[in-house]
Amino acid sequence: MSDTRSAAWDEYPRSKPQRRPTNARGDTTWFNWTQYADHGPGAEVLNLKAGDSVLDLGCGSGGNAAHSLLPVAHANLKPGGVLAFSQRPPVEGCYGCQASYIPRGPDEDPAIVKRWDYAPEIWCSLLKEYGFWEVTAKVLAACEHDRRTTGTLLVRAVRGDQPQLF
Repeated sequence: MSDTRSAAWDEYPRSKPQRRPTNARGDTTWFNWTQYADHGPGAEVLNLKAGDSVLDLGCGSGGNAAHSLLPVAHANLKPGGVLAFSQRPPVEGCYGCQASYIPRGPDEDPAIVKRWDYAPEIWCSLLKEYGFWEVTAKVLAACEHDRRTTGTLLVRAVRGDQPQLF
């Protein structure tokens, strides 16, 4: 049995620790792109100005952003708008559509959600193909004070001035 995507993402945060009330600096509002607390860049990735809005398409409680369908994201951003997402980097040799199993209760099968894993240079090519410019994709190293070694793939792209036909 498989769930709809939205049900699976609703289920995911229930299996994760809740967000802390403050970060290491004492801020009550902050943005993390990596899976390591207080590590990596923050909201500056989005280049926000006063009055700008943000849509968090991420899983969980909305503490982090994730990715969307590229044509939909492009069509709904204003020219100059930023699409940014982070995820674990792909396992070498395992590219394209992958399945994630989201744990549920002990008596239920996991929910299944598709995700797309590509090397940074492939993400850059895909985003440029869909009309984004100023595209960057890089793997941020894991926090040096953590025993885990998996980094975070951070992808950022700016919508060009011209709408794209898909």
